Amino acid sequence: MSVGRIGNTAFLAVLCCFFAISASYALAQENNSPQEADTAGPSNAESLREAPDAVQQIEISIDELRAMLKKGQTPRVSVKTRFSKVKGQAVRTDDKKVYVDVSQEQVAVAGVVGTPISLVDSIKVLVPLTKEERQAVAGASERYLKALTASKQEEMADEAIPPPVEGAEPAVQAQEAEAVSTDPEKRERDLLELYPPSQGWGPGRVFEITRKRIVLGLNPFGKDKSFVEDYDAWVEAYNRRREQQLKMKNAMEADGQELPENFELLPELEPVGTLEGAAWQDEQ
Repeated sequence: MSVGRIGNTAFLAVLCCFFAISASYALAQENNSPQEADTAGPSNAESLREAPDAVQQIEISIDELRAMLKKGQTPRVSVKTRFSKVKGQAVRTDDKKVYVDVSQEQVAVAGVVGTPISLVDSIKVLVPLTKEERQAVAGASERYLKALTASKQEEMADEAIPPPVEGAEPAVQAQEAEAVSTDPEKRERDLLELYPPSQGWGPGRVFEITRKRIVLGLNPFGKDKSFVEDYDAWVEAYNRRREQQLKMKNAMEADGQELPENFELLPELEPVGTLEGAAWQDEQ
């Protein structure tokens, strides 16, 4: 056998050994790394990225956020626009922007991000609560609603019996008393016009108002406050209106008449939600 042929044979043998070793190493890497990762579960970093926190998500207005910041609170928020969503710690606002510190959010950007208020679709406060905290908040919510309702009833009782006007004739006194008395039908109409169900006034609104007060410390004001105070009376007015609509519907159907195109049957009211029943939501 010639020297050249022996050299070629040796070269081919070495080359085959090299490819065999390379293939074995690649196979070992393929068998070890991914499978071990799947079996052992994701790393801590992957867990933080992939497993969203379970939190209370409470939508607030820009004015309510300003009120929280004014009290020294810097809540973790989610600021959503049509184009993006920014999560982080709210630090301040001005006339044009809301500023959120995203340093702790494990995103590519660090520091404070300003979002134009004119582009903001929603602001949600993200509040983690333990089961014990949720139970405590639920109890506080019930007590808060009862206290508001009781104070409203006391005010109405005081208004229903006005003090006598000195020097006034009995007829004048009776006339003044009628002016402050409440007619049930008129009160029903007034309540449903002041808080129209079609605009979101109902049990869900009461739940959100109460949750903001108990969880975030935001006191309701304006129509939100008066709605919670008037809620029991509003529910009665709502149910009476619905009963009237049902009677009209049943009577017309019994006579074979078609309902008017603009006929509306109010849906049955759901109870006010509880924090326990709607507590945990995944961040989106």
